[in-house]
This record gives sequence, C-alpha cells and structure tokens, in this order.
Amino acid sequence: MRSFFLGLLGLLVFVGAYLDASEPLRFRPQPEIVALAAAPSFSLDNQLDVALLFSGVAPADTLSWHNRFSSWMSDLASRLPPGLSDEKKGEFVLEYLHKHHLARYQTFQTRLDTMILNGSFNCVSSAVAYLLLGRSVGLEVQAVATSSHAFCLVKLPDGREMDVETTSVYGFNPGTKTEFKDSFGATGLAYVPPGKYSDRKKITDRGLLGLIVQNRMAAWQAQGNLNPCVGAAIDRWTLDPSPESRETLVEGFVNLAAEYNTHKMYLAGLSLAETLLGYLGPVTEVKNLVNALLNNHINTLLDRSDYSGALALAAQWKNRECLKEEQFAQVSMVILSARLVSDVKTLGYLEAARNVENVFSQGGITAARRQELLGVVYSQEIQKRATNGGALAGWQFIDTLPDEIRRQSSVVKAREIYVYNWTVDIHNQFASLWNKGQKDSARKLLSEAIPLQPESSVLKKDLLLSQGK
Repeated sequence: MRSFFLGLLGLLVFVGAYLDASEPLRFRPQPEIVALAAAPSFSLDNQLDVALLFSGVAPADTLSWHNRFSSWMSDLASRLPPGLSDEKKGEFVLEYLHKHHLARYQTFQTRLDTMILNGSFNCVSSAVAYLLLGRSVGLEVQAVATSSHAFCLVKLPDGREMDVETTSVYGFNPGTKTEFKDSFGATGLAYVPPGKYSDRKKITDRGLLGLIVQNRMAAWQAQGNLNPCVGAAIDRWTLDPSPESRETLVEGFVNLAAEYNTHKMYLAGLSLAETLLGYLGPVTEVKNLVNALLNNHINTLLDRSDYSGALALAAQWKNRECLKEEQFAQVSMVILSARLVSDVKTLGYLEAARNVENVFSQGGITAARRQELLGVVYSQEIQKRATNGGALAGWQFIDTLPDEIRRQSSVVKAREIYVYNWTVDIHNQFASLWNKGQKDSARKLLSEAIPLQPESSVLKKDLLLSQGK
C-alpha cells in the first residue's frame, strides 16, 4: 500500500543531506502561523516572519532573526543611489545581496536563518531574500517557479517584466548577459526564459514561502526522519491552502503512515488518517490510506478473535465516509465469516448452525458460504458422533439432518462409509458367533440389524445362512 507523492519542483525535492534538527510529531499548526494566515494583510514583516518560521526558527527566536534581516533592508536603503529607475534598482538589489550577504550556493540550503548566519543559499532561499529586499525599496517583485527551479521577476512601470535569477550576481534580466551564462551553470539549474510558458509559472508570495517547507520535507525524508514533515506540511497548508500545499500535506501524512504500516503500527497510521481527514475531508488519498491500514489492522484483530472490535472499527470508518457501502459489506463479510469459522470450532453444532443462518439472513455471507459453513458444522458433529458412538451413530445422525446437508457429496460419502463399516462389523460379529456355535445369539444379532439396513446384500446372505438355506 506504500504510496509516495512527488513534489512539484522536481530538482527541489532533494535527496541531499542538508540536516535539520529532528522535531517531534505535531498535528496542529503553529499558533504563530495561524495568526499570520488570518492577518488582514500579508505585509512584508509577515512574509519575513513566515519565512523564518518555515525555516525552523523557534517562535521565541523569530524577533531576533527578523531584526537581523531587517538590518539588511536598512543597509540596502542606505546604499541605494537616489534616482535609479526600477530596472536599475532591481539590478542593484541583486548585486547588493550577492556582494554583501550571499557567500556560496548549496543545493539543499533553503533556510533563511542559515542564509543570514553564513551566507549559504539555494534558489528558494535566495529568491525569498531578493523578494523581501526588493519590496523593501519599493520594487514590484513576484516569484516564478519551473519544474526544477524558483526565481523572481520585477514588474516595471512600463509593463515590462525582468527575470531575476537570484542564484547569480549577473542574474538580472539574465538572457542579456554572457557573464550570467558562465556563472549560472555552477548551480546545476537551467534558466527557463519567458517564452516557455508551459515550463514556468508565476506563484504567490505564500507559494514561494511554501517551497521552504517543501525543500525541508524532502531533506527530512532523505534522512528517514518523517515526523517533522507532518507539522511542517500542516503549517504550509494553514498559510496557503493551494493545490501545491495540499500535495505536501498528503505527502507528509502518507509517507509517515506508510512507515507505520511497514512496522505494523496500524492504529497509529489510522490516527494519522483521522487527522488528515480533519484537514481535507474524505478525499481519495484519505480513503486509500484508510483502506490499506484498516484491512491490515482488521486482520490483526481477527487473529486475536476480536470480531466485535473489527466490526466496530469498520463501521466507524464507514460513518466517516472513508468506506463505501460495498466496501463495508465486503469487510463485514470477511469479519463475520471469520467469526463463524471460530464458532464452528468452539460452539455446539446447533448454536453454530443458528449463527450461520442468522448471519446469512442479514446478508453477511453468500448462499455458497452459508452452505459451506453448515457443511463444516454438521461434518464435525457427524465425526464426533461416529467417534463416540460408532458407525451406527454416525449414519443415523446423518439421517436426521436437513435434506440440503444430507445431499452434500461429502455427507453422502460419509454415510456410505459409516453404513459399510457398520455392516462389515455386524457381519463379522455374526460370523464369530455362528462359528462358535452360538447360533441363537447370531440369529438375534441379525434380527436386530436387518431392520436398520434391510437392503444390505451382506446381511441378507447371513440371514439365509442362519435359516439353513
């Protein structure tokens, strides 16, 4: 059942080793994210705070990191030559960022706080920094994403849009600079020019910030550290309930649930599914997750003979709209059938047969399964009677059974064997008595046996012998 979902930015779903500190499992968004998501406007300060929180900065430390980045904004403003056009200003901001703060490109370094601390960056963290700095000096900056990359563009007053490849100091309007082409290859990324609209799209501020979460989740997954992915994905979804955020939300839950499933922690996995259900409702991904975990846990309950618990659990998920009626019917049939098999082994035959009939009348098992289970019930009792009372008791009990049971081929065969064995036994007893000269006892034996099997050719022969014929 293991199902893994790919992120939207192919090369940004890192298999690298940028290590984040392990975090505990969290099912609720950070209160700070909730407050920022509900703010009447998504201001520049709010964007910076989200970038820091998404980077993993503790809420108590956010102000300190916020002030450190704000000092970049102040320094940029103080250095900005007066009277620059927006085009020149956009280029100046990129040069400022690289000359004064960015030190080295690292494919997996998506965190804003780490970039502030040591200057390491990737396309996402540098795009976030450029967007914040550019807007702080009045530029209209927007984020752009491709299948494997993220960058920015600056909208100019005359309607033109200038791409900004933020990973390179030469990245402003990159298609016009040969220096950019020489430097950009070091990042391992490819520039997608404006004409290739199918390969690039403008994304919202929240969408860009969400890529910080997406990148960190990929790094955690590469480490096998799946717990923090859940809380981070919830934060992203809370801030920006977009299709991309939905995908990372499902990915975070499904990957961890798959791990639980592998380790047979089915209830923990179902708890994850219940939480995801609370965020998304009974969508296909939740239903698939529930089905896989539920089936496995029900098998565990059946192994423990907890049939009531298994049935209650299935009903619970049907009521949550994660099992269709036909799926619930199938699961119920499996549970009831398993319970009946146990009944057949442990209960008296009358009670076991009654249970089979009751379940059948409620639609819990098919007609074929009913007949099969009744056959087992009665066959066991037949064998028990024959073991305790001999062959006669076996076939006489068979003659008391309902017609449909007596007509079953296995029962017909059993009766034939019991009759044959009983007849042979009577013949042997008769022969022994007769040969010992106990002829009256031999005749009495036959007179009592023949009425039970008057058509027996063996007993008829013995009768003729006893009559001297």
